[in-house]
Amino acid sequence: MLIMASSTQFLYLTFFIASFTQVFPLNEVMKSSLMYPLTCSDYTHTCDSYLYHISKGHKLDEIASFYSVNTSRITPVNHQSNLDYLVSVRCACEKDNNGNGYYLYDSVYKRKPGEGVRYISDEYYSGQVWYVSGEDEEQLTLHLVCGCLDDESRKVVTYTIQAQDTLLGISQLLSAKENEVENLNKALTQDPNYMDIGWVLFVPQENHKIRTSKKCEYPCYLASYMFYL
Repeated sequence: MLIMASSTQFLYLTFFIASFTQVFPLNEVMKSSLMYPLTCSDYTHTCDSYLYHISKGHKLDEIASFYSVNTSRITPVNHQSNLDYLVSVRCACEKDNNGNGYYLYDSVYKRKPGEGVRYISDEYYSGQVWYVSGEDEEQLTLHLVCGCLDDESRKVVTYTIQAQDTLLGISQLLSAKENEVENLNKALTQDPNYMDIGWVLFVPQENHKIRTSKKCEYPCYLASYMFYL
């Protein structure tokens, strides 16, 4: 009887481990709950937008190759003690594998041996990859989340939350209004005091069109320039 009890316990333990092993890969999908792509507008199908690239020591020409752009479309950004980058891309309305219309930007990446899709997204694209075409192939087409607004006075920045970030700090960094960031990310900013590393936000950056008065002298120009740096 003792042997039978032990055998039964072993079977239960084996079943539990097997079940856990099958459930655990769902963590690969759970991260998508940190990213809610913007649905397409009826009026705006394409626009210029920015992808915020968190620097991991890659050279500028490497970053340009990740996003299939020229280096001239990359702007450095000082964030905390790091030098990150804004990558200017052409955002477009696309339908995903389920037929849903979202704003996405496509880039092609030739994977190196041993690189998985999750690693590629986090290492080279700041976790902003929504889905991948040709997942089992060497050359991948990556569909990154981006954003368009019907209001042309602003451009959307796709931003991945980093350690020590706050909603106010992100808004100031990217020249946006805090309440507008909240409105564009209602699924993630229901409690503005709580944010988690890895969440992907869409930040409506104000275009830097500064009109100064004719009476404004040099200090005024300087103050306006410094405000928008």
